[in-house]
Amino acid sequence: MRIINSIYFDTLNFDYHLLGEEGIVPRDKFRLRWYGSIPFEINQSILEIKSAFYSFREKRSINFNEIDCFKESDFFFKIKNKIHKKTLIPTVRVSYKRFYYENDNGIRATIDYGINYQKCLFLDDFKPIYLNAKNDDLNLLELKGDSIPASRIIMNSKINWTRFSKYSRAMLNLY
Repeated sequence: MRIINSIYFDTLNFDYHLLGEEGIVPRDKFRLRWYGSIPFEINQSILEIKSAFYSFREKRSINFNEIDCFKESDFFFKIKNKIHKKTLIPTVRVSYKRFYYENDNGIRATIDYGINYQKCLFLDDFKPIYLNAKNDDLNLLELKGDSIPASRIIMNSKINWTRFSKYSRAMLNLY
C-alpha cells in the first residue's frame, strides 16, 4: 500500500476537464504526482501527461526537475513552461491510498480508497494552498494488463463496471 498525491492542471476555463466530460478525443490531462505523506515540492514531483485518442490511451511521465535538460521544442518542456507562466493552473489535489495485486496471468489490479479531493492554488513560489476538502465514498478497482484477458474478467464478474475519473469527480465535487 502507498499514498498517492496528484495536483491536476487545467486552463482558467477548465477546457481539459470539459473535454473529458464530453468524451472528446484527442485530449490530455496534466498532473504533478508524488508519493507518501510528505509535503508537495514541485522539483520532487513527477509530471504526468495522460492522453486519450480514438482507439488508445497513453501516459508519459518525467521527473519535473529533469525537464530543463530537454530542448524548448520538447513536449515536456512546453508543459513545464505553461505551468511556470500560469497558462496551466492548479485546480485540484487528489490523494488516496492504493493496494496492488497481480494474478498468475499477469493481470494487475489496483484498489484505491480513502480518496480525498481539495481545491488547489499555488503561491508565487509554487507552494500549494488546499481548500474545501471532500472525501469520496467510493473505492476504485482498476484492472491493468492484456486487454483481452482483462475484458474476460470484467465480463464474467458481477461487478458494475463504469468510467471513473478522479479528476472529473474532484471538479464536480469542488466547483
